[in-house]
Amino acid sequence: MKTIFRIILCVIAIVLLLNATYLWIFSNFNLGLLLLTILGGAILLYAIFMSLIHLLLRNPIGRIIKCFIVLAAAFFIFTSSMIAMSAATDTSSFKEDAVIVLGAGIHGESVSKVLAHRLDAAVTYHKINPNAFIVVSGGQGAQEVITEAEAMERYLIKKGVNPEVIIREEQATSTFENFLFSKEILDKKLSKNYKVAFITNRFHLFRAGRLAKSAGLSAQRMHADSDLITLLPDYLRECCAVGAMWLTGK
Repeated sequence: MKTIFRIILCVIAIVLLLNATYLWIFSNFNLGLLLLTILGGAILLYAIFMSLIHLLLRNPIGRIIKCFIVLAAAFFIFTSSMIAMSAATDTSSFKEDAVIVLGAGIHGESVSKVLAHRLDAAVTYHKINPNAFIVVSGGQGAQEVITEAEAMERYLIKKGVNPEVIIREEQATSTFENFLFSKEILDKKLSKNYKVAFITNRFHLFRAGRLAKSAGLSAQRMHADSDLITLLPDYLRECCAVGAMWLTGK
């Protein structure tokens, strides 16, 4: 029985590490990718050295480590479940005056798959409500050649979106700043009681909705798809971000 358990753990670890390896090659570095790699490595080490690890943890420090692991797992399960349940439905009416597309990492000058899904949702929104302004929000990261907003604008134009409705916000470096700086632009451009929605991936909707309120926006939401291969690192990173939001408010 113990041997079978070890084999199962090894298989899980190898799958996680292969997933991480693929993402290390084809995506930018992020916390979720790092956590996925650590998780896969930790499970593999535990499977190989299970008896030795149990022996080493038979002391007060070991009990603290085990408690920390249990609490971390419980936090991830609770938070990821809450994120998933809160993102079950969209609230956009497709009658908003503007829609904010939240930025994500780009590769050089090309949008990542996560960001492409958000932009594809914006294209869908534009076809239903072509008069709404589309705010593409995102600054330039350390691994990026241009701003996320510029890459997003190029992508939307190639997909047939009218350039006249696209507004670039190129200063934001966080989700909170996405909303804060986009609101500053829209406050100047639209009438006082304008309606706005935002677009992001399902795993991001929970935190984004709360940060929109913190930035002073009463915004509806529309989900974008996610790829299965990025889902676990996305949730690992997002759970950490939600925890940080609860502590700091941003």
